[in-house]
Amino acid sequence: MDATGKSKRLILMRHAKSEWVSDDCDVSRSLARRGVKDAVKMGRWFSGKLLPDRILCSSATRATETLDFLEIGGERALRSITLILDALYGCSFDSLIQIIEKHESYGDLMIIGHNPSLEQLLLWCLEDTQMLSSYQKVFPTGAIYELEICDSTRKVRRGSARLIDYMRPKLI
Repeated sequence: MDATGKSKRLILMRHAKSEWVSDDCDVSRSLARRGVKDAVKMGRWFSGKLLPDRILCSSATRATETLDFLEIGGERALRSITLILDALYGCSFDSLIQIIEKHESYGDLMIIGHNPSLEQLLLWCLEDTQMLSSYQKVFPTGAIYELEICDSTRKVRRGSARLIDYMRPKLI
């Protein structure tokens, strides 16, 4: 918690399931039918959560479509607090940390992006990964992890986050 008693949250979401069309450029891949359904379901679940101060979303089509269907499912306006970033598409773990640091002044952040960097970040910053060991896939498509940053500086560091809540489309 900071001086005001407010904890900082980091919410991570992997884009929903996308189509694999061989002639499409990877960045242009759209959501599959299942991905649309999953994103709407996750939007309904996410509607019970306090909105973050800022959403950072990859510019990849599947990520922006995930945002759109998350918004539809949750019946909440999300675009007004969202920045679409080319840098989130295909970024490395180190680049993802830099993006977070650049935007940490916003307070609570949500990132809608891609593996492997999201999964690497999750495993790196969680203080306890025991719960994740029961899953074959740590960060499947459409999953959301809500973390509380426990570090006194409110910065994302190795082992600095506690898992508050999570959801996967298959659990709904």
